[in-house]
Amino acid sequence: MGMAASQARLLSLTARLSDLEFQAMQLTNAKIQLSRSTEAVASEYTNALNNKIFKIKNTNTPLTASSLTGFQTLPSIEAQRILVDTSDRILVSGTVARAFDTAGGSCERFLNQFGYTSLHNPPNIGGDSDPTGGNNTTEIIKGVSESTTNSSTETDVYDILSMPATSAANNNDNNSGSGVNPGNNWGTSSGNTWGTGDGNTPSTPPPPPTVDPPPPTVDPPPPTVDPPPPTVDSRYTYDADAVQYYTNLFNQIQSHGYVTTDDQNLSNPEWLYEQLFNGNLRMEKLTSTGHAQEDQWNTDGLLEEVYDTSDDARAELKYEVETTKIQNQDKKYDLELKQIETEHTAIQTEMESVKKVIDKNIEATFKIFA
Repeated sequence: MGMAASQARLLSLTARLSDLEFQAMQLTNAKIQLSRSTEAVASEYTNALNNKIFKIKNTNTPLTASSLTGFQTLPSIEAQRILVDTSDRILVSGTVARAFDTAGGSCERFLNQFGYTSLHNPPNIGGDSDPTGGNNTTEIIKGVSESTTNSSTETDVYDILSMPATSAANNNDNNSGSGVNPGNNWGTSSGNTWGTGDGNTPSTPPPPPTVDPPPPTVDPPPPTVDPPPPTVDSRYTYDADAVQYYTNLFNQIQSHGYVTTDDQNLSNPEWLYEQLFNGNLRMEKLTSTGHAQEDQWNTDGLLEEVYDTSDDARAELKYEVETTKIQNQDKKYDLELKQIETEHTAIQTEMESVKKVIDKNIEATFKIFA
């Protein structure tokens, strides 16, 4: 091999050796990344085994944000609870947030969004067409007489309504004390008579006493009728518990504002535990009057802190699968490193041979010109 050829071969071997060393360095970095992945998988598996959640005491029901703050999702003896963030905003679902925005500050419209109303259905007393119970004119008159007059006035009212005008006038005169003796009859055979031919009596009767005209007939005042109750929309129902729950929630949101999160978080018991444990949320209990009182989760008699074993099997399976993938990839990297190492050794051996050839060529050349 000539001098020039030996030099070219040596340069190509040197370049190839540099490429192999660079590949080996990349594979080594990949193995380091695998070791970090192994650590992350192991940490995730450990957390899955040691994770905790809240359960309702004496039950096996995991507690989520939705079940803690929802309507009739807690035992009936428990007070209503809300979740508040560090800015004092009420944590609600997207449905509640949209209902509050749509209500426009009206609690009744807020209730309507959930199918409830605060209005009672009035009882039907008399029938479908007459809410007062049919023809009750007599009862109205009697009620007015009993409530506004004494017994004498009540008799006058009945007399005025039932007697002719002349009879009513005479009866009114007799009771008014006008000075006319009801025992004196004019032109009759009873009592004192006039014009009978008796010398003790005048031949002509005196003129009758002046009788005051009867007072005008006064109708009794109409009975006081209460205004009709508001019309209740048949689409909504009245439920005292629901009205109380949503009214309390509406008042709290109106006073402090609201914040929302994904429904997936609201239904995840681990998310609730982490938020309460880390202090991102706090729990408050509402009294019977709707006032909020802070309630510590670690002293609340409703909550029970337990290990969550529901996901242990899934976490173990995932850990085994991820570990197997990492191990297989690590073996692949080891095999590639061995191939690079073998090729690296061969190139180094060939480079030494080429160098010897170059040295011999140089030595022979100097002997010629010596």
